[in-house]
Parts: sequence; structure tokens; C-alpha cells
Amino acid sequence: MFDEFVKELIDARNNSGLSLQQMSAKSRIDKKFLEAIENKDFDFLPEIYVKAFIKDYAKLVGLDPEVTIKKFLAAKEGIKYVPDTEELTATPEGKNTEPQLKEKPIEKKPEVKLSVSNKIFDSEKADLNSASKNQKNNWLTENKNAFVFILSVLLILIAVFIYYQLVKTHEEIIVKEKPIEEVIKESSARFEKVEKPKEEIHSGTLKLLISATDTSWLKTKLDDDSTKVRDFMLYPNQQQQLNASEKFEITIGNSAGVKLFLNGKELPFVGKLKEVKHILITKNGLTVSN
Repeated sequence: MFDEFVKELIDARNNSGLSLQQMSAKSRIDKKFLEAIENKDFDFLPEIYVKAFIKDYAKLVGLDPEVTIKKFLAAKEGIKYVPDTEELTATPEGKNTEPQLKEKPIEKKPEVKLSVSNKIFDSEKADLNSASKNQKNNWLTENKNAFVFILSVLLILIAVFIYYQLVKTHEEIIVKEKPIEEVIKESSARFEKVEKPKEEIHSGTLKLLISATDTSWLKTKLDDDSTKVRDFMLYPNQQQQLNASEKFEITIGNSAGVKLFLNGKELPFVGKLKEVKHILITKNGLTVSN
């Protein structure tokens, strides 16, 4: 029974002058599904989608979608659709029992002409609008002075607010300037020594003063005593004093950043920026190694 059903669809499409490509573009249905319908292959998707595609197909070619679906279901059951009942029953083939729908004539509504009363109403409405407009203009004219007064008051209030919030507030912030002598003194203090020499707890015959001109890391050992090993940082203008009985073993991380004074006398130590130096200081003098 699908042969007759599909033939009716193809004939309707040909009569409408649409190609499968055009129908696919209009309905947004993939062309391969339309081809499957015309090839009597209705298993390409679940039935709910197939019926939806058949409805869209029928709409595009000018067939009744509901009647077309009933014909599809009847063809699926191997029977022919009978249009005069809601149930699907078998009828002899070859008879066209599809009902023809008659178009109901469109009734024309009588034209309604404007009566004299409508014209009078429009005239009265126009007069009322004109009177309302004149009354509004008169009210605006009479209250113009009031508007000007209110606007002036608002502007004054805004000006006062701005004055107190911005100008007056800034005037009340008084910055007390320091005397120039105090500023110079504070500025000079930044370059003075910020740390006094630190005295070691034990006393010795050798006193070493390390004065930093740049940031330097140092590790010191006194008299081969492992308990007197320490490392520390010295910053510009800082000093550190060490006491030992016989010798100092020192590692300097930035050898260009320190000066050495043994018992108040500067030692002939010259280093390089960021160069590590290992030095030995005794009462006989200074020994340097890299």
C-alpha cells in the first residue's frame, strides 16, 4: 500500500514545481530523509520523527497534513484510508473516496459610513483638545516665575554643598611645614651610621672593626673556635666590631662593600663588586684568598 501513498506525494510535489533540494531548504529537513520517504523507506528514524517529516512534506506540496498522516498509517497497516469514518477500514481499491472540501464563501461586511453625529463628536473633540492646550499654555505662563525661583534656590543649594564639601574641607586641612633646618637634619641622618659597633662578649688582644659601604654578607670565625662562628648582613653605613685573641677567618660575599680596621688602623683590603673573598687577619696583618 505504500506504493500508492508515495506516488500521491511525488505527484503532488511535481505539481507544485518543487525539487527535493528546494523542499529541504524550505523545511530544513535533510534531503536524504526526503529521498527516503519517496523511496518508501520509513525506517530511517523513529516513527514520531517520520510522521513529523511527512506532515512537513504534505504542507509544502499542498496536501492536508492530517489526512496524509492517516493515509500513511493506513498504508502501514495494509489498508486504505476511508475519509467518511474516523476508524481505518478496508475498502475496495481503485475508488477515490477522499472528500472534497468546499470553500465557504467569505461574507462581506457592510461598509459603515460616518454619520453626522460622528462628525459632530470629532469637532467637539478637536475643540476640547484646543481648549486643553490653551489652558496648559496659560498655566505654564502663570507659573514661570515660580519655576525660575525654585531653580534659583536649587542652584544656590548645590553651590553651597560644593563649597562645604570640596573647597571648605580642603581649606581646613592645614599642613604644618617643618623648618628647613629640621628637614636638612633628618635628610643627613639617613646617611649616618644606623647601627653602633657591636662588642663581642669576650675580650681579646685583637679588635677588628668592619665598616660597610655597600650591602655585604659576611661569615666570621674567631680563633679556630667553632662556637664563635656566625654569619650576618651589613648594610651601608653599618659597622660590626669583633674581638679575638689570635686571628679572624672571614668570608665576604661582596668584597667591594667593606672596609677593615684592625686595632684602629685601616687594613689594605681592596675587593671587587659582588666578588667573594676569604681573608685571614692576625696581628701580623692581612692574608687574602679567593
